[in-house]
Amino acid sequence: MCCPRRGVHAFSNVGAASRADCAYFGFRISDFGLPNGRMRSRNDLMGNPESMPPELQASPFVALDGSFSNPLSHKRLSIRNPQSAIRNLLSGPRPSTLDSRPQHGFTLVELLIVIAIIGALVALLIPAVQASRAAAVRAACANNMRQVALAAQNYVVAHRHFPNGSMARQFDAQPFAAWTLYRWSAVAQLLPYLENGAAYGALNLSVPLYGTNFRVRPENVESVKYVVPELLCPADRQRPVSGEFGPTNYAVCAGSGANGGTPRDTDGVFYINSQVSPAKITDGLSKTALVSESLLGQPTEGDLHDPRYEYKFAFASPISDTICAAANQWNMSDPRGFSWANGEFRCALYNHYDTPNSTTPDCMGVQLGGGVQLQFTPYGWRVPRSGHPSGVNVARADASLQFIADEVDLAAWRALATIASADGAAGD
Repeated sequence: MCCPRRGVHAFSNVGAASRADCAYFGFRISDFGLPNGRMRSRNDLMGNPESMPPELQASPFVALDGSFSNPLSHKRLSIRNPQSAIRNLLSGPRPSTLDSRPQHGFTLVELLIVIAIIGALVALLIPAVQASRAAAVRAACANNMRQVALAAQNYVVAHRHFPNGSMARQFDAQPFAAWTLYRWSAVAQLLPYLENGAAYGALNLSVPLYGTNFRVRPENVESVKYVVPELLCPADRQRPVSGEFGPTNYAVCAGSGANGGTPRDTDGVFYINSQVSPAKITDGLSKTALVSESLLGQPTEGDLHDPRYEYKFAFASPISDTICAAANQWNMSDPRGFSWANGEFRCALYNHYDTPNSTTPDCMGVQLGGGVQLQFTPYGWRVPRSGHPSGVNVARADASLQFIADEVDLAAWRALATIASADGAAGD
């Protein structure tokens, strides 16, 4: 049995001995023992070499003259101090180079560097993720708008013209009621072509939307509350802003906003009782705006108002820049986009009087006189607004779709809204 790695004090635990170490020095455990089995002490062996047992003194590998033979290399080495050599032997073998290497964890500097690198990577990744998400939301919003444009195409196939921008006619049961109380929007007329036949079937378009008390008539109180998913943009709040109506983010184009924002006989595809056929769009279907988007209203109290979500109101018609600048009424009765059923500028109509996402607030007006045929005609300048960065989606009369930047040239933008401008359209 070989000697242990530890010193004489550990000779009782010989199970962990290294055979290679003992073989190198040519010793056996029995070389250090006494006849009665007791282990010699360190002093016994270190006092003087002559106190070594005869077996050790007679060892063929160790001589008392201070030399020993290595049985592995067959070389005889000289030891100047045998006592020191034996002391080193008894203290156990030296640890290997690998074991003697100091073991270190992360230092504070290294940890801070790792954290800084991770922070830099996250800082680079977050904008990319946000941009990817914004692009996905914009694509989903554009897809909904495309469905509205395709529904308009299918309506044309069935009726040979686009739907009315808004209805106005006599109600035979109340011949003295204002004709504009009908007010059913183009979007309401497109419902069966948006695969919402049940919602359309629940509507009664033969009666006015509003009664003479300006409340929804009983025939349609419940049906106009229906929320149509295809009419909501994922970039917006996607919930009603009025307790009486289902909302819409999409509106049809009533032209350039000329003539003080009138909804009658405009230069666009949609206006009151319009029924414009494709043949009347001499600019070409691909150069004429049909549908765009707007953010749902979020009225605020106080003197600070956000034009992205709020509009001004003036009891005047036609409206002008001066009238709108002086108007101090905000969000008259209902927020913007509150109803897909209502064919006025607050809801399902818009125009191109100003550029997309303009910092100038939208402005609405109303005609108070003019007899039953004209009374309560809603005027307005309402531009497209979106939650997408730097622009809005616009669907054209051929159902193609384009993202228009906020910095679009105003003349080209207005030309895009008209059906017979003979001017270059935005995005050409």
